[in-house]
Amino acid sequence: MKKYILLFIILQFSVIKSQIVDAKFFNKEIKNSSIRQAKADTIVKSPFLISSIKVYTSEKTSYVSTQVKKIQNKNFYPISLLKYQPDGKIFFSETYYNGIIYQSNFYYQTNGNLILKTNKLSSDPSIDFSWLSYDKKSYLDYELSYEIKDKNKLRFQGLMKYKKEIQPDFLKVDLMNYSSDSLLSTVDTYTFFKDKYVVDMPVRYARKSYYSAFGDQYLPYQIDGYYVEGRTANFSYNDKGFPLWENWVNDKGLENRTEYLYNADFTERITQQYQMLGTEKSTKFVNKFNKKGDPIFKQTIEYTGNPLDIYTWDYVYDEKGNWIESKKYWQEVEKGIPKMNKLVEHIIREIKYYNSPSEFSPQKLPAFDERATQFLTSVPAYAEKIDNENKERDAAIKAGDYVTKIPDEKHVKVEDFTPKYWTLKKIAYGNLDDDEQDEAVAVYETPSVDGDGDGQQILAIYKKDNGKWRLWHQNFSAIMSSDSGGMMGNPFDGVSIKNKAIVVMHSGGSRDKWSYTHRYRFQSGDWYLIGALVDFGAPQDYFGKFDYNLSTGDIVASYKYELSSDKKLNASKSWSRSLKKKIPLPKMDDFYPGGTETVVNGRTFYW
Repeated sequence: MKKYILLFIILQFSVIKSQIVDAKFFNKEIKNSSIRQAKADTIVKSPFLISSIKVYTSEKTSYVSTQVKKIQNKNFYPISLLKYQPDGKIFFSETYYNGIIYQSNFYYQTNGNLILKTNKLSSDPSIDFSWLSYDKKSYLDYELSYEIKDKNKLRFQGLMKYKKEIQPDFLKVDLMNYSSDSLLSTVDTYTFFKDKYVVDMPVRYARKSYYSAFGDQYLPYQIDGYYVEGRTANFSYNDKGFPLWENWVNDKGLENRTEYLYNADFTERITQQYQMLGTEKSTKFVNKFNKKGDPIFKQTIEYTGNPLDIYTWDYVYDEKGNWIESKKYWQEVEKGIPKMNKLVEHIIREIKYYNSPSEFSPQKLPAFDERATQFLTSVPAYAEKIDNENKERDAAIKAGDYVTKIPDEKHVKVEDFTPKYWTLKKIAYGNLDDDEQDEAVAVYETPSVDGDGDGQQILAIYKKDNGKWRLWHQNFSAIMSSDSGGMMGNPFDGVSIKNKAIVVMHSGGSRDKWSYTHRYRFQSGDWYLIGALVDFGAPQDYFGKFDYNLSTGDIVASYKYELSSDKKLNASKSWSRSLKKKIPLPKMDDFYPGGTETVVNGRTFYW
């Protein structure tokens, strides 16, 4: 009797588990770019069997010389080619851009699951392979990607493992994403319940997303940490899955609101945004569609009620109801009055159909390279090793248990001086004094003590002593910290030895960019700054230059103005000056790049 009760419980548990999420739905909703690329083309609405669609444009942006086609007495240029199986799945994709053809092939199991995607560029002999594997219940288990070049060279590209935990009332899946450097880059977590699921993405714009069933699709109804910490976005839909409103809320209340309005047959759709913490109407977007769901009208209306430019579309359809020609027009609107229609985009689609599903012959599946099997175990093992080392490093840094300066030692190689937890950025060799032997200069990034990624960077100078290297001097100011380059990241841009001087380069910025070149020389028993070169500016705005030879005192400074389209005005605001200003040479150990200023012609230059 106990045996039958236990069997009944096991069967009940299996039923509960099977009801949590269907494998077909799981593979569709779980993050996988290969599966999403292979899904049916949603812009094709005909129920008839489509064999292929080739898309051409009258614009030259995607020009491929061998593919130009004369249509309607006009040159058209290919954009893409898609080939379909009779069930609507894409098995071949080709896109064209700047003379290069990008090709993808998709291979499926008999149950319809994607098993392989290959990528190839016409300009490169290598082929990328992405193999997908499923468990016994057809749930996606892993995707392994590698490159084969010249038939023999195998290179790892990525591994996504789907680690599952099955419970009676939920299915939890950790997405273990190992990037091409064999390190674990992200771990996203999906938790599936009946009729809903939750996605945790700690390092993305949507930290936690909640999805719920709406008819035959799942849509997000709440997103926590939406682009910024502390913001929650809520969404509402009608019974057809169209959005009704979207609210952004933070700890102070409503932050932003968007409403969506429709006519009875959804051919007119208005997006109304709100400003002033969601209390006042702002920009409105008006979109219209024909009965087939294709866009025919688009216009933006500013919060003042001022209408902006109008875009409209015309279509020609084939006998099966799919459009084969599209013309997009633009109407400039000035003071509320539309001007003449201008054709801005002309698209042709060549659509071919199957007469019968039997016409389709599946592609032959390429062989899996057995050498790649090792990646399934070696990559996670290596990633775990690096992760453990990083944890050890973080704990040591937090406790202050690491070297803060290079010890006075001797080594055969300069690389051997690198302290634990430091990063060696660059080594340069060259003569820095009057002997015949080369010296060495190395730059290091030290650990970020505060955990903010901004580590001190150190310059070290080495000399040879009886065949081994020894520390000559180390400096803590000549190299800017690792996070002081703005959006461009670490500003250190190189070090070299020229004319018995150490040359250090930095660069950084975003739209406004800057670069420093400083030269240091050993003289009078110490290291001194002897030259500074500064470049800065922004394209189509301005450029400045400051060149200071501190040994002679000569300064050459210039400023070029580029903001105006009037060349005479630009020239009148541009200038160049030469002057002499002799100052005591700054010691390298007392100098900080960008921390000294000089005024030339009323403009301040920081060097």
